[in-house]
Amino acid sequence: MATSGAARSRPVRLARLYFAMRPLRHSRPLRRLPLIALLIVAGPSCDDRNPLAPGLPGRAVLAISPLIDAPPPGGPVITLAKVRATLVRPMGDRADTARADAVFAGDSAVLRFELMVSSPSQILDLEVEAVDAQGTVAFRGGDTIRVAPGRNPALGAPRLRYVAPDTAVRSLILAPADTLVEAGDTVRLSVVGLAADESPVEPVAVGWTSRSPLIAQVSLLGTVKALSLDGEAWIVARTYTGVADSVKVTVRGAVASVQVSPDSAAVLIDGSTAMYAEALDAAGTRLAGHEVMWTSLDPDVAALGPLEQVALSLEPRLSLLAVSETKSVAGTAVIGLAEGVARIVATTSGHADTATVRVQSAAGQIARTEVSPRADTLSAPGESLQLLVASFDVNGALEPGTYTWEPRDPQIASVSSLGTVVALAEGETWILALEARGTMDSALVVVARNESTAALIPLSARSRTHWRSVRLDP
Repeated sequence: MATSGAARSRPVRLARLYFAMRPLRHSRPLRRLPLIALLIVAGPSCDDRNPLAPGLPGRAVLAISPLIDAPPPGGPVITLAKVRATLVRPMGDRADTARADAVFAGDSAVLRFELMVSSPSQILDLEVEAVDAQGTVAFRGGDTIRVAPGRNPALGAPRLRYVAPDTAVRSLILAPADTLVEAGDTVRLSVVGLAADESPVEPVAVGWTSRSPLIAQVSLLGTVKALSLDGEAWIVARTYTGVADSVKVTVRGAVASVQVSPDSAAVLIDGSTAMYAEALDAAGTRLAGHEVMWTSLDPDVAALGPLEQVALSLEPRLSLLAVSETKSVAGTAVIGLAEGVARIVATTSGHADTATVRVQSAAGQIARTEVSPRADTLSAPGESLQLLVASFDVNGALEPGTYTWEPRDPQIASVSSLGTVVALAEGETWILALEARGTMDSALVVVARNESTAALIPLSARSRTHWRSVRLDP
């Protein structure tokens, strides 16, 4: 019984030993568990965590936005497709690098890097390239930066310099050279870049500017458009490095109006007079070189001919050379054929102006006007004198006229509309008679205090051709 009782108690002891030893197998992990949990809760996140000890690697996050050198004023616009960059450890394996690409949003692009670096920080070489729409590397730059594990603050932006192939250009040639363009027309300019040894460089990017944008404008591709005003514009092409050349574009402006001068004239039968027409742009500037069509709307009264015929005035044979229409850049001669009024029209580029020409016979034309007496004297202020006036044609026949009277010095004498002169003060003055059709004559009036006490004596004993008036005392 004793044996059997001992045998029954062993399993109990073994069971107690098993359960007593079971906690021992897990006692070390249980005691360390609170320490691990503390590190996880209190430690930084994956993006911001620093290594536990110097020299251990950690993940670094950084963003870089490069700056691109601006072109000179008037330089070209370079369309960039993307920017790419590489981070390299100095003196390290080129294979051990971090790369990033970014496309441009507007005029900016942001490069984002995630890489493993050693604590506490590491110096890296940054290499950046900007590629244009054709895949050519247009800008390049670099910098040395210090990167620490975690999220790095904004770094200084590296500056990218222009490195496209046309940096070798030393001179430009534009074509066509100085040219004439009609208002509203366009002309395409081309450019060739030459290196220092005068070998061509391709491609060449240039910016285009017009120094007179109110005369002519130029597009980004070098197409010049002539506007409506007359004038000259210098068109300039300039590379990104500042090499430039220019051509002169002369614009013959659009005709906005035509002006004939004089707007009215008179001519004798078989005589001639000159008329001129000017084409004007919208600003009133005279436009040179426009051909004018001249037309006489009354060809039985007046006809047209070349300007040289004006010098042959009063030649009967002029009527044999006259025409009703003619073209001229300078002007035209209007030839009188019969009495009446002729309308003369000048037309160019769809615009016209009209002048009138009165044709008169020689018999009805005033050739000269005469005043009488030619000179007279009034003895005292208040006295009056009647002047007479008459006009004559080329044949000497009396011709009626319309006259206006004027004193040259109104302080000495006045004159009425009928030619009556009244003395006002001592002295002398000319009295003018002006006929409405352009002729005139005059008379000299002398006013003295007392005609009986005045005498004329010679200025010198040797000459009796110069006289002066003196007063004689009684």
